Amino acid sequence: MAIVLWILPRTIGFFSNKGWVNRQRAYMIDSSSKEGVPVMGGMHIFLASMSAILLLCDLSIFYIQFVILSGILFFGLGLWDDLLKIREGHHDAGISRGTKYLVQIGVGALLGYSLMAPWGPHPEGLRGTLNIPILKMVIDIGWWQIPFTILAVTFIANAVNFADGMDGLAAGPSLFTFLGIGIFAYLLGHRVWSEHFLFFVTATGSIEHVFTSELVVVCAAMMGALMGFLWYNTFPATIFMGDCGSMYLGGMMASLCAMTKQELLFLAIGFFFVLEVFSVFIQDYIGIKLLGRRLFYRAPFHENLKYRGYSEPKIVIRMWILSVAFLTIGLITIKMR
Repeated sequence: MAIVLWILPRTIGFFSNKGWVNRQRAYMIDSSSKEGVPVMGGMHIFLASMSAILLLCDLSIFYIQFVILSGILFFGLGLWDDLLKIREGHHDAGISRGTKYLVQIGVGALLGYSLMAPWGPHPEGLRGTLNIPILKMVIDIGWWQIPFTILAVTFIANAVNFADGMDGLAAGPSLFTFLGIGIFAYLLGHRVWSEHFLFFVTATGSIEHVFTSELVVVCAAMMGALMGFLWYNTFPATIFMGDCGSMYLGGMMASLCAMTKQELLFLAIGFFFVLEVFSVFIQDYIGIKLLGRRLFYRAPFHENLKYRGYSEPKIVIRMWILSVAFLTIGLITIKMR
């Protein structure tokens, strides 16, 4: 948090002078106030969180090595997209959807294979298994682990990307989501607590352990960077995170959920992001392509609310409240099992 608060105000002017500013779509509702606001604030989130991770984490652990690799790849993907938009001077410019999917699928495939491999971080009893939050037993899915991980990584990364559309809208729920992942990473990495809450019970009745305690440091670093960024990103924002920020956040969330085997838990602790991506899917593929009509005024969901007359601060705060509520539901599943 301190790194962001120190660097960000010293770079806003530089971003403006370089022309790294927002170019609003002509069809957006009441978008004039956001024209010319500096973008690519995700750079500050990336630099601050990665600095803390590199300084404070045990870099010999696979979990940390992969989360660093994943973060760099997703940040690079988003940065490439932002730079293309700035060069073309149009918000709808940028890398193609196919290119984004290709990188996301590649990261998901690499992570899925790593979690299945004998040299991977998971014990043999957890390789190729699926954890359902409220069940004690893990479900054996074999090599379907790889396509499932690809699906989870792609889904989560795009969900966060769709949510970045209002001041503080993506950063606030991201902070709560990293808090939830961090709590689970601590419990799963603590032998006494993981046994007490009956995590990862196999068919033989034994309990497998994943030593994910170091990922708590990663989640704390992400939360600190987001708190610093929110200091300047809350309404009215003086900087936007851009795709380099939203892609980075989504990639980190996806990797952390997969490594802790809590992919399905994201449906609860990341409910706001799930709502956003499903609203786009329903609008584009079910409504427009299948039925030939819009099912919402706008998509993602936050744009639908804005079209219906809700003010931006009200939408953002209500989505934060919703995120906290579903984070609580996600934490309740610890005891429900």
